[in-house]
This record gives sequence, structure tokens and C-alpha cells, in this order.
Amino acid sequence: MNEVSGQELLIDVGVSGPDKSSGSAKSSRDGARNQATYTTANDSMASVRTSLAQYQSAYSSLAGQSQHSADREPVSPNQEPALLPITEASQSVGTIASTIGGRYSRSMVGFEESDDEESDEENAMGLSDTDSYVSEFSQDLAEYGADVVSVGINGPNAYAAYLYIGNMLAYLAAGLYLLATTNVPERKSPYFKDYYDMTTAVLKVLLYSGLSAGISVAWVHLLRTQTRKVVWMTTLTAPVVSVGMAVWAATQLMLVPGVEGLFGYRVRNIIVIIVLLVLAARFAWSITQRKQEIERSVDIIQLACTVLLQNKELYAFSLLLLALYGSFATVSAIFATRLPLFSMTETAPEHMWGMAGFLFVSFAWTSAVFVQLQRIVVSSVVCQWYFHRHDPHEPLVLHTLQASTVSALTRQFGTVVLAATFLFAAKTLHVIELCVRTVVSMLRIIPISLVTLAIGRPLHMADAWSSYTLVYAGFSGRGFFSSSRTVTQLLQQHQLMHSPVVSLIKSTMTCLGLVASIVFGYVLGVQSMQSMSMHSAFVAVGSSGMVFALQQMATHVLVCTVEALVVCYAIDMEVDSCHSIDVVERMARV
Repeated sequence: MNEVSGQELLIDVGVSGPDKSSGSAKSSRDGARNQATYTTANDSMASVRTSLAQYQSAYSSLAGQSQHSADREPVSPNQEPALLPITEASQSVGTIASTIGGRYSRSMVGFEESDDEESDEENAMGLSDTDSYVSEFSQDLAEYGADVVSVGINGPNAYAAYLYIGNMLAYLAAGLYLLATTNVPERKSPYFKDYYDMTTAVLKVLLYSGLSAGISVAWVHLLRTQTRKVVWMTTLTAPVVSVGMAVWAATQLMLVPGVEGLFGYRVRNIIVIIVLLVLAARFAWSITQRKQEIERSVDIIQLACTVLLQNKELYAFSLLLLALYGSFATVSAIFATRLPLFSMTETAPEHMWGMAGFLFVSFAWTSAVFVQLQRIVVSSVVCQWYFHRHDPHEPLVLHTLQASTVSALTRQFGTVVLAATFLFAAKTLHVIELCVRTVVSMLRIIPISLVTLAIGRPLHMADAWSSYTLVYAGFSGRGFFSSSRTVTQLLQQHQLMHSPVVSLIKSTMTCLGLVASIVFGYVLGVQSMQSMSMHSAFVAVGSSGMVFALQQMATHVLVCTVEALVVCYAIDMEVDSCHSIDVVERMARV
């Protein structure tokens, strides 16, 4: 910054490009286009423009600034943007090149830059040569209709979409087959109690899952107003509740009459106690070691809540997606109630277990698709809002949300499914890692840190990689692997790929779901065991998984918003610009 005068601050910054040896006319034109105008505002989302052609604002012109200068306050030291000293990058998002057939093209966030002559013509007509993928898709959708919403081979990673659609058809066919080939037994039948216990357990799982979803919605709403208190309360709740549940499980072994003869009951309670104590110790150690990171995560969560308050449609979309997922879970639960009846009619046990395994894997895969669908839609809307919220003809957030959703369900659906597949694999391996850590902590065969280094760390890196890849795919409209190369280079260059603060935010959002899943799963499992049900283990595991999934769906919108802001911040750093002072100041602590 060279000078602060009155109510305006002018900054001259240049965006690096691959060709710096152009003629004098082009140099003067580029210099004029790269002159940035920054005006401070009372709101927390004031922005710095680095290219009038790329980020044309309603207040970019001097006339527009003069018109609104009466509402501006003088710049104080506290209002100055905390821009990081960034050296000129050798390869920026503006210069990440794709050489196809010997042709060098510049792109930023998936935007193809046109020639200067074409840009001048578009600017003369009031158009921008850097309309985002969402804007272009929205325009094509309004102009061409159904011609741009097919899942055909023109979309990236379409093979994954076709594979998933085929799997879902097989899933529905298997469920309908269960309903058609099994009958509800009569009361006098010896199989009636088994079926009744299974149906009752499934209904309880759905009831408690709905209750947990309601708690999550209330938690997110409270988080938007009391961020610091809610974050610390949630973080401290995990070890406290884990210890409390372990103590309660121990009392059940001593106080329940006749438990001495129930060897299986004692073994299950002992396993639950050990797991809860391990979780409590892990959370307590994490809290003591990461106090400063927790405080920094509070600032980032507050920023995400501010973005959601300015884009309330995203929160409504998350609730709608949660309702759709609840409907899918209900249908899946109906299919699950017929599995015991199917085992009675099927003579080959492998057929019954094969059917159960297929239904479970399909359900988990679809759950991952719901999560990734939310991620790509939220990231697209946040990107559009972040870079283009000041554009003169910027569409409403609702229109952007509609276009993003249609694109995610059609042209980009293959990318969503591919990302969901990686997520499903990573979460499955993560569960295996937790089991290995628990066994190692009990037997003390090898150090736990070695397990974390060999298994946990690569899984954490893979999870972050797939998440940011899908976020950038929502920005750019590219395929999964193309987006992966670009965003990996971008985030690693600015050391944002494996941010401990972002990882801690995800852990904070997971705490609520983990605590609720432990409580509800244990309560339902104990009730099933006390009623001598054959499906007590299934009820405990199924209820825990369902509650956790619904909790994550309800709170995942904040995580997606944070990830999108991280990528937006990285792009700003790469091209040496600032579209939000508040984002730059808070993300600088990531």
C-alpha cells in the first residue's frame, strides 16, 4: 500500500502472466486493467479489486465511488487489509497452463481468458470475459433448456455416473425383491418375535435419528449466534460424555440382576467401556495440545457462519437435502426389516449375507453421494458469491443455487460420484484404523503413534485431497482428475492443503455426531439385549451409523463453506488480490 487518503485507497498490483513482453499498447491497456480500486466499508466483506475486467464491481468506477463516498468512513489502522506479503509466484492460477496440441491457454477458476480484442468488445457491451462456470451454465440452462442437463458422455467422469445409476437400479430391484418374496409372519408363527423385534428396532433407530437431526439443526442455528461458547461446549462434551457412558456401562455390569450368567452381555459391555475410555483419552489429549488452534478455528467458523447468513438459501438447501436423505434412509430401513424373513426362506447362508452386504454397501455409497452433492453445490455458490457478489448484473443467490444443483445432478454428476467413491473408501479405511488403534492400545504391541503415521496420516491426506478436488470442480466445471492437479498445486504452494485448523474444524463438527451416535447406539443396543433380541448388535451399530450420518448431513454445510473459502483465499493469494478483507485476515491464521 502506498497511500491512504481520505475515504479511498488506491492500490496498483499486477497479475503475473506467461507473457510479459507485449507491445506498448498492450502494456498500457493491461496496466489500466490491473489498476485496483479499494474502498473501505463498514461491512466485514469489503473487497480489493485487482482486475476490473475480471472482477468488475458496481463501485469500480470513480463515478460509482464518488456516489457512495458519503457513506464511507475514513480508513483507520484497524481497517487496513492484512494483505500478506506474497512474492510473485512462478506458476499461479492465472498461469497454470494446459498444453493441448501445443496450445498454451491461461485459466483461472476454470475461466478461459479471451483475446484482448474480444475482451475490449465484451467490455464495451458491458460483459465480462471471466463469467464463472455457474453463470455460464445458468445462461445456457435458460437458453437451451434440456439440451444442457443430460448426463451424457459430454460430462466429465460420466462413466462413474452410469455405474452409480446402475447400482441404484440394482439396489431398488433387490429391495423390491425382498418385499415381494417375503411375507409378514402371523402372531402364532415362531418367526413373529424375530420379525417384531427387528421392526421395533428399526422404528426406534428412525425415531432417534430424527431426534438427532433436530438436535443438529438447533446446534447449527445456535452456532451462528454463539460460536465460541458452542464450539468449546461441543469440544468438551466429547470426553465428558464418553467417560460418563463408560461409568454407566460399568454400573450395568454390577447392578443388573442375573448378568453373571450372560457372558456375551458382559463381553459387549467391557468392549464398550474400553472404546469409550480410549475415545475420552484421545479427545482430552487433543484438547490440551491444541488450545490455540481451537481458538483460531472459532474465528474461521464465525466467518463461515457470516457467509451462511448472507446466503441463507444454502442453509435451506441443506435442510432439503437432509429431508431427502431421511426419506432414502426410511426406504432402506423398510428393506432391512425384510432381511430376517429372507434368511428364513433362503437355504444358502451366503445368499443372505451377500444380500445384506450389497444393501449396506449401496446405502453407504449413496450416503457419500449425498455428502459430496452438498459439497459441490455449496462450493459453487460460495465461489460465485465470493468473486462476483459486486458485479452489476449478478443473479440472485437462489438462481445460482438452482443452476449449481442442476449442474451437480447432470453434467457434473460423474465427478460427484467419483469423489463419493473416494470418500467412502477413505471412511471405511478410517474405521479400520480406529479398530487397529483400539486393539494396539489394549495389547500395546506397537506404539500408537506408528499406527497413526502409517495409516491415519495418509487417510487424512486423502480425505483432504478428495474434498478440495470436488470443491475446485464445483468452481471450474472440470473433471475430477483435472481439478485435482490444479487445486493440489495451488494449495500446496500456499501450504493450505493440510491445514491443522481446518482439520480441527472438521473434528469439531464430528464431535457432536460422534457423541450422539455413541449415546443413542448404546441405549438402543442395551434395550435390544435386555429384550433378548437376536439383532442387538445390528441395532447398536445401525443406530450409531444412522445417527452419525444424519448429524453430519445437518452440520456439513459449515465444513463445505470453510473448504470453499480456503480455496477462494488461495486463489486470491495466487493472483495477488483480495476480494474480502475479513476472509484474508482470518484465513491468514489458518
